[in-house]
Amino acid sequence: MPNDLLGAHISITGGINIAIEKAKSIGCTAIQIFTSNPRSWNKKLFSEDEKKLFTQSCEQSGIREVVAHSSYLLNIASTDKLIQTRSKNFLQYELERCESLSINTVVVHPGSKKETADKQAFAAAANAINYALEKNHGKTSIAIETMAGQGSQIGARFEELKEIYERIENKSRVVFCMDTAHIHASGYSIGTKETFNKVLKQFDKILSLNKLKIIHMNDSKTACGSKSDRHEKIGQGTIGLEAFDAIMNNKLLEKIPKILETPVHSLQEYGEELKLLRSLKKA
Repeated sequence: MPNDLLGAHISITGGINIAIEKAKSIGCTAIQIFTSNPRSWNKKLFSEDEKKLFTQSCEQSGIREVVAHSSYLLNIASTDKLIQTRSKNFLQYELERCESLSINTVVVHPGSKKETADKQAFAAAANAINYALEKNHGKTSIAIETMAGQGSQIGARFEELKEIYERIENKSRVVFCMDTAHIHASGYSIGTKETFNKVLKQFDKILSLNKLKIIHMNDSKTACGSKSDRHEKIGQGTIGLEAFDAIMNNKLLEKIPKILETPVHSLQEYGEELKLLRSLKKA
């Protein structure tokens, strides 16, 4: 098993333990999953048998990090009372499911502001996170993801994520997820080692590298600054291989799980991308 933390987002269709087996078959050492249907509000906690199977599968697979991704339905930045209540309650539920599987981190999109002023949207997002963490006293952290800035999304600039973070009460359980396609689309130029490292320094200055706990490894179909969130396979998009070379060889990022969310039609295609990324790693 490779000595890294590299993997992909794997479907849990057939069971969460099956997802671990799929990930192992293509060489993942880390994995991201949805713990429930990402387009449903239905709530159902795992049975004891499911939890036991998942734990056993993880132990036997050699996979060292499991990350969860929250439902696409959440809009924690919404100031609409119904949407906000639904979103913060479901975020609490996501934490419960992760806790039951001993998953350390769940990734959350900061949401969309619609017609709301920026400051109100930042406050709403922080309010939802504060609520979920207050109701859940476990160890699972919430990782706020960098966004592309598509439509009325918030979180496209590091400063916007800081606005949310500064309003968080329990900062020890809030971290960040950097998506390469998203930051590229939002206007951060990362196509070369020099420009990527420059952006990483910006991130460190504004949010702190100590708080960066997940990297979504995605090339982009669209140009830098396009505000369009369209992922592409590694090396086949407008970011290019050099940025991923910079990530794979940056010692500051070695212990951070790196997860593919690229458009593939089979597990084998993910496996090929993992091989490509590992081939960039210098001895």
